[in-house]
Amino acid sequence: MKLNIVLLCFQTAPADLFGRGALCTLGERVLQNLAAEGVRFTRAYTTSIEPAAALVSLWSGLLPCAHGGDRTRAAPSPSSASLPIALRVAGYTTVAVCAAASWTGAEGFIGSFDQLLPSRWRIEWAERVRALGARAMRRVLRRRLSPVQRANVAFFQWLDRRPASSPFFAWLHYPRWEDIASDWHTTGGQAEIIRAAAKRLSDVVLALERRGLWENTLFVVTALRGVAEPNESDELAERAVQIPLLLRFPVSGPRGFVVEEFCQLADVAPTLAHIVGAPWENGPASGRPLLCDRQATAGPEAVVVEAYREAKPRAGARSGRLRRLLFRTSEFRFVWQSDGMSQLFDLATDEKNGRDVTLERPDVLGQFHQSLFEWLARHRGGGNLCAGAQSDTLQMRQVVIQR
Repeated sequence: MKLNIVLLCFQTAPADLFGRGALCTLGERVLQNLAAEGVRFTRAYTTSIEPAAALVSLWSGLLPCAHGGDRTRAAPSPSSASLPIALRVAGYTTVAVCAAASWTGAEGFIGSFDQLLPSRWRIEWAERVRALGARAMRRVLRRRLSPVQRANVAFFQWLDRRPASSPFFAWLHYPRWEDIASDWHTTGGQAEIIRAAAKRLSDVVLALERRGLWENTLFVVTALRGVAEPNESDELAERAVQIPLLLRFPVSGPRGFVVEEFCQLADVAPTLAHIVGAPWENGPASGRPLLCDRQATAGPEAVVVEAYREAKPRAGARSGRLRRLLFRTSEFRFVWQSDGMSQLFDLATDEKNGRDVTLERPDVLGQFHQSLFEWLARHRGGGNLCAGAQSDTLQMRQVVIQR
């Protein structure tokens, strides 16, 4: 029997979503079990700060330099495979459930799914009448459902109507982290956001359990971007580009491990296609299967994150539009800018963002500049991010959950 797949993707979410000080501190059984049983990737990064380009990477398995997506274009290259299409070919029923108001069908990929929920033009008249009645009752009770709650309810109803004879792939797209706590009784503080996110995520798990689907479902949680520190102006800051990534397998799969290899959004599609045996025709795609034969595959020595506009233009600059690239290794963060103002941060002095050593280490700066453009030359047009490394495996280490 093929595994069902639920891919829950936040628009933005902190990288330590399942670490200490985040969701699991609430003491909820569902989330603690999810963190304990899942395979968690602690060095996962987005591919672009632009959600449209990151979305293309998520579905196509290609980096922005390979698929050509930018801040306005969220459609895969005609020659690229996409995860929803690959799973449909493999016999999956697919659905996209979008609670993030910033995502619409016009941004691409809508044709890749069998159904999009919630979508007003797909709601039947009987459902509209029932929704109006429920809305009136909530108004009487001085309460309303948040966008995430509405999306969850739409997904649960779809589960009850879906064809039971075929496995399913569901993509749940949640809004930005700061917009999660939009229920009527919340104030939007960090504690409320964490509590609301934990509740909504737990609702999905419990709904699958009640329907007898949980133990045959591969559950994946990630985000298109991270969550920057308050008052952080650099969109390529470490917390802004690092994302959560957790895969929870049924009993037969690998469980309860932490993987510290570099990985990116472009690795999600080839990973899921590999796990369920779906056809993947992108050839030498930029991404790699993160797991092979119950082992984690070796990651690259560096990841690259693309940006197309500064958060705040510098004083005196004629235009704030700059192309920026982050070249992240274990020891340094190198930021290249199209105006020539590159930066080099030493992570040995500051684990979060590092200390700028551009003037102190011009030799290292030159080496990173050369390495970045050699990397771009190899991967532009769909080169393999981990050439020669995909056959290597690393033994995964057991997770220690702090109660």
